[in-house]
Amino acid sequence: PKYPEMRRDLSLFCPIGTSYRDIQSVISSSDKKLLRRMSLFDVYQDDAKTAGKVSYSISLYFGLDDRTLADHEVDASIKTILVQWVQIR
Repeated sequence: PKYPEMRRDLSLFCPIGTSYRDIQSVISSSDKKLLRRMSLFDVYQDDAKTAGKVSYSISLYFGLDDRTLADHEVDASIKTILVQWVQIR
């Protein structure tokens, strides 16, 4: 790409049984304009504090073809993703 991507890492605590595919679906539908790709880099389970939960850590890559994104644009996209996630969970 001509313009650099911006990366944000996001960790979501989810009920056991939530699949990464479920998370991908929510994230993809929340931001179709700026989000270019995502990748899972960690799954954590088995902690007394998070009993019945699993944590998925995901790298999100944002970008546009015609210009460099500003931090506030990516921050707004992350907020939209989180609001969408909370609404369905």
